[in-house]
Amino acid sequence: MGFIRSTRQTGLYVNENPQLLFELDALAEDGTVFQTSVRKIIPITAMAGMVPGRAIPIRYNPDDRIRAVWDDHPDESLAQERAARYLCQKHPGDLSYEQRMELLKNGVMKKALLKSFRLTGKEEAGDYEAEAAIQLAGEEQSGHTFERTLYVPNTALEYLIPGRYVDVRVIPGRENLFVFVLDTSVASGIS
Repeated sequence: MGFIRSTRQTGLYVNENPQLLFELDALAEDGTVFQTSVRKIIPITAMAGMVPGRAIPIRYNPDDRIRAVWDDHPDESLAQERAARYLCQKHPGDLSYEQRMELLKNGVMKKALLKSFRLTGKEEAGDYEAEAAIQLAGEEQSGHTFERTLYVPNTALEYLIPGRYVDVRVIPGRENLFVFVLDTSVASGIS
């Protein structure tokens, strides 16, 4: 699993689609993070989703980690597990690995009204700490809100506007552990 740090075009085009050079923070099998790069022809229609922080599947040689290759057939459950480990390392004060895995396995997608969203002023690993409160769609009359502090990438800030409906993943009965689910054109994965 690699997480985009930066992207640039190499100048090579195939059928009018550019080749991109991705500089990545890669998560090794042993949980360590290393830097590597990947070149890949990307359809012009997918360019908007190639944002910093996005997770991409890679394969690498453990003896030579400098260059990796894009994995066109990744193990989805392994990729989710690695992404959860990476986010735990990136934001150790946020959700635990167990909580992230429980959200992936038992969580359900819901619409929620974003009642409040406030940056705390703290930045960690390129993401911003925020205090958020949501109310699940269909439960607006109950007045019951769920609040938590979490980290969000810069690219998600214009999407997370109070009064707007957003996608969240929650565990039924434990809704206070919600996470925002952002489209890859907004940000990668769950924050």
